[in-house]
Amino acid sequence: WVAAGGLLRAFGHSRAASGADVLLPIASALHLPQPVHGLGMAAGGQILAVGAGSVMEVEKPSRSMETASVEEATTRLIAHILAVETTGVIATAAAIVATSSSHMIPTLAIAFNSLVAKNTSSLMAEQQSIVKMYGTTNNISAEATLQPLGWFKPSIGLVTAFHACPAGTCAREPVLWAAGEHKLAAIGLTSGMEIATFALPFGNATEVTATKRGEGAEETAWRHDPFRSPVVALAGNASHLMAITSAEGQPPRLFATPHPQLPQESASLFAL
Repeated sequence: WVAAGGLLRAFGHSRAASGADVLLPIASALHLPQPVHGLGMAAGGQILAVGAGSVMEVEKPSRSMETASVEEATTRLIAHILAVETTGVIATAAAIVATSSSHMIPTLAIAFNSLVAKNTSSLMAEQQSIVKMYGTTNNISAEATLQPLGWFKPSIGLVTAFHACPAGTCAREPVLWAAGEHKLAAIGLTSGMEIATFALPFGNATEVTATKRGEGAEETAWRHDPFRSPVVALAGNASHLMAITSAEGQPPRLFATPHPQLPQESASLFAL
């Protein structure tokens, strides 16, 4: 399942005539009532979509040959999300960390962008994500409102995608994978620790400095370098972690790797 803005689409694996593995749409795209920042699955297999102000259950479409069409999605409100009151803050990624088997009210991680000054003598700033955890103690799904439980700042800068890994799959504790521009971070959700960070192998092309990025052809080459495309989605199964990269002028690409081995001792503590 892949969401882009307010559209949701299911893809299935296929093999092209050339022998290459490809993902092809297997049903009509679904138009959602609001842009989606993240997806998740409830304990019963239902699709949950995290929007700007709520979490929705989305009815799965039937497999169809009409893959070029767009249908209005059938949704059900699961919970409201308490609004962020800071002006100019935008959600860049979201993940459903866990859901209750009885009422499907989730615990969320949402990354919000924040500009951080590089030094006091310069007006230059870089983007840094603040990740907020949301949950509720209200078990009545029709009235549930998810409220902030805590927050932390990952060391990887701006977070563009999340993937939640259940306990016993990636580590003993549940793990939240977060993708940045150059690195991937594994965050322990029980310990509140950043367990490890890994360099993204498709982000190690020759760097172009900030001053050179504005120089005509070099700027164009930098913008269209497929190995510098940001990670727009993370996913995984019992054995592999997957990342989708995409950028303007470049087709999306899917990368997969066996789950990286995580150290037993966490690297740094967050104040969750």
